[in-house]
Amino acid sequence: MALAMKLQQIRPKQIQPAAASSESSEAWADFKCAPVFKGIEEELTKNGASLVKKMKAVYCFKVKNGPGGKNGVWVVDVKNGSGAVRFDPNGKGDCTITMNDEDTLKMMSGQMNPQQAFFQGKLKISGNMALAMKLQQIRPKQIQPAAASSESSEAWADFKCAPVFKGIEEELTKNGASLVKKIKAVYCFKVKNGPGGKNGVWVVDVKNGSGAVRFDPKGKGDCTLTMDDGDMLKMMTGKLNAQQAFFQGKLKIAGNMALAMKLQEIKPKAKL
Repeated sequence: MALAMKLQQIRPKQIQPAAASSESSEAWADFKCAPVFKGIEEELTKNGASLVKKMKAVYCFKVKNGPGGKNGVWVVDVKNGSGAVRFDPNGKGDCTITMNDEDTLKMMSGQMNPQQAFFQGKLKISGNMALAMKLQQIRPKQIQPAAASSESSEAWADFKCAPVFKGIEEELTKNGASLVKKIKAVYCFKVKNGPGGKNGVWVVDVKNGSGAVRFDPKGKGDCTLTMDDGDMLKMMTGKLNAQQAFFQGKLKIAGNMALAMKLQEIKPKAKL
């Protein structure tokens, strides 16, 4: 575990969205914590040789419960050459850290205390435990949401309500940090009877980082709203009263219903 305490030396100064260009990146790009490792990779590109000289260790990050329930393993090599980061399901390291996908993102963005996470069983570290409680020193100063793939955008572009979520995404780009601080919730919008009768699911995350919007057929949230495509567009543009829609059976709400009252905070400002 002594190696765990050197992790702050590989902390990325800035984390950019994970690209999805290679076969390996396609395997991990949809993990919430993926930008963390992209940032570390960029830091190694700049200062890898010096970091390897200081660190001389290979770290293995085992991330559980990612998208669709899948697991992922990242290996951060600061022991050989100029260092490297790779997604490797069979990866091993001198120091291994195990955590859920969402919790990894929370901890690395400062929204979860590593010591509390450890004693709650959310964080596991193999090796010397003496210095494990300083993991917060590796958290990035800024985390950007991973970019959506072109395939996902093609899947939802023809929904009537698609501009609503595009507008929310633009609003988060401008004011994401303040909205996350104010709302602290993940919304799941289940849209029925879209083009050709198909259904779609959008996840609006105003709980982590600076917020994010993604099209995710398996998405889940703290508050789930189910509605027809056309009605969703009307409600989110102020042409359909949400309370009336609920009592008329046009809007169904599951989970934390109190969060539904905060929806006006994320409605797009621009006219659609």
